[in-house]
Amino acid sequence: MDAVEQRQGQGRGRPGPLATVAVPSPRGGGAQELAVLMQGVLADLADRSGLERWVLARRDEGVCAVLAGVGPDPVLADVLAPDGRTLPWAATFCAARAERGAPAVATDVRAVPTYAEVAARIAPGVRAVVSVPVLAPDGAWRGELCGLGTQDVPQDLEDLLPVVRTQASLLGAVLSLELHRVRAERLAERATALQHADPLTGLGARRAWDAAVVAEEERAALLGTPAGLVVVDVVGLARLNAHEGHAAGDAALRRTVAVLLEAVAVADGPAGHGALVARLGGDEFGVLAPEVDAAGLDALVARVRQGMAAAGVAVSLGRARREPPGCLVEAWQRADAALEAERARADRGVRPPGRAARPTPAVPPDGLLPGPLPASADVDALLDLVAAQLGLDVAYVNERREDHFRIRNVGGRLREELHPGDLTSLDDSYCHLMLEGALDGAVTDASQDPRVAGLPSTSALGIGAWVGTPLRTSDGRVYGTLCAYSTTPEPRLDERDAGVLRVVGGIVMNLVEQQDRADQEKREVLERIDGLRLADGPRIAFQPVVALADGSVVGHEALSRFPAGTPDWWFAEARRAGVETELDLLAVRAAVAHLPRVPGFLSVNVSAATAGLPALARLVADAEPGRLVVELTEHTPVEDYDALRATLRPLRERGVRIAVDDVGAGFASMRHVLELLPDMLKLDISLVRNIATDPARQALATSMLAFAEATGVLVVAEGIETADELERLRSMGVALGQGFHLGRPAPLP
Repeated sequence: MDAVEQRQGQGRGRPGPLATVAVPSPRGGGAQELAVLMQGVLADLADRSGLERWVLARRDEGVCAVLAGVGPDPVLADVLAPDGRTLPWAATFCAARAERGAPAVATDVRAVPTYAEVAARIAPGVRAVVSVPVLAPDGAWRGELCGLGTQDVPQDLEDLLPVVRTQASLLGAVLSLELHRVRAERLAERATALQHADPLTGLGARRAWDAAVVAEEERAALLGTPAGLVVVDVVGLARLNAHEGHAAGDAALRRTVAVLLEAVAVADGPAGHGALVARLGGDEFGVLAPEVDAAGLDALVARVRQGMAAAGVAVSLGRARREPPGCLVEAWQRADAALEAERARADRGVRPPGRAARPTPAVPPDGLLPGPLPASADVDALLDLVAAQLGLDVAYVNERREDHFRIRNVGGRLREELHPGDLTSLDDSYCHLMLEGALDGAVTDASQDPRVAGLPSTSALGIGAWVGTPLRTSDGRVYGTLCAYSTTPEPRLDERDAGVLRVVGGIVMNLVEQQDRADQEKREVLERIDGLRLADGPRIAFQPVVALADGSVVGHEALSRFPAGTPDWWFAEARRAGVETELDLLAVRAAVAHLPRVPGFLSVNVSAATAGLPALARLVADAEPGRLVVELTEHTPVEDYDALRATLRPLRERGVRIAVDDVGAGFASMRHVLELLPDMLKLDISLVRNIATDPARQALATSMLAFAEATGVLVVAEGIETADELERLRSMGVALGQGFHLGRPAPLP
């Protein structure tokens, strides 16, 4: 907690000039480069425009959050109240343009009533305003770029607008790239936290929580993103341990964890932007939800309350959001106070151990998704913006090899002059001269510079001016260069432009390393799959599916087995590398080859993405369709159910049956059931386990059976491991089942 308390004490006084939100010192890496780039862009605009103050700001739940700002203190000294309270977003010049229709440029705010009203309220000294939106490449609003001046300005301020918009596009692109980088970094941190997991619950412990709170506060302040947290206390755990034993208490804690993990897993994707669930103490848990707004936090809390009620666990709960200029530690304190208040109310009307309160109605998930990491096209788009920002024709990334350079990415107005994959000798390279120290960062007129005038590339490409910077990997190794050139001399090209390129170069290098790592991982996974194919793998084990009424074997599920590593690991690695369908199809091919020898039907597992491929239909074309069942897992979200239904229709018309796996384990499987109306639904092992003694599981299974009866769907119970579970399921009317109690997976005789 020392690090958290130390962070809380920093930057809590009056923010710097116009900084209505205190921005912490960047963590380094992409964050540091982004902070420098934002300041550099604003300083450049201040120089060009004559406006003293430039800010990059965004709305954060009604408050103006300033991500970066330049300018002298006296310009808007009265923007902040003396006690440091923040400025409402609606009272800003940025909001006047973004939401009230004010023009992008006002050379005299007195002539624009909307701006005049804002000036009269917060800054009577302001005379001129320039304001444009900062948009991500996909059009998402990232904030507002706003310039303010106290002096009369020339009437040609309108001429500056294209430059401002170009700078805003650059900021929008790099903010989006940093957001993607942060999300990947966050997921890696969550995986690291599990290395120090609490042994009972499998969650990260208090140390992981403390570190995550500090990291998310810095990210939220740097990027202007929302964040919230929820703290949960299991009511009556001590009494439950005393009355029914510690095994019962441990079971209640595990059910609590299952509900929390389910709650953060939003309907159509992974847990909202890398949410963290941690065990803070014996009976207390925390959920840290980055990039979740007020509505999303409400939905999360509703899912937790509903899930706890269904699981039969009574809890007290507190929640809070980060509210600028406060930080996440303060939000944690407010959430903890709300938890104590709810706990006190519960104590005044104590509920018996294990009995939950009336469930809160469900609120639909907020739909926040982490989104994919950027593809190489995003590097090209960033290079387009770099070239435009510097006023040059081409920007490109060169990768240094042993005796040559290889062009990796190209952007700019004349991008067709260079091609990715082209090779350049060291003897004919501006980049080589720069890396050797023989060429500084900028060449304003190549024809007059004896160091480069005679190079063949100068005449071949028509280089008039050039600027470049080295690119270094995260371990300090020279990767190559980021360069840009124009076909005409550029006398204004100077060290400041080289500095901008250096900052952007760090962001580009972060992205390039991400892509190179992803490409390498994909190659390694594909090599493993190729090796498996050459060895006629994977091996297939067959688990019997039994009719519970009489114990007869009616079919088998095909389960893949690998030379080393678990099936979960193989499929998770393939999914992470984007080649899950290749492994799915290989496993289906191996399983279908055994179909003539399999008694009853044969069930094969595939992701929804694989199920929608024509390749799957070709694989089963020569099989006996009436004996095949295709089980859809929930690992891959479905983007278009109409398209999936259309792809599955020919298979179903031939007699192939469709099953949905893991029903009851997550949102995705339930949506598969509703959207696809399968022939079979398979109750997940988490629902079947202990169903003989757990009323909540019995109630949920009964509802599934009622749905199945109403829709004509066959129910299969997975994971039956005891005679009591078998008897309970049989008495409930479940038709089919599988599990170790009925038969273990094994090769065919």
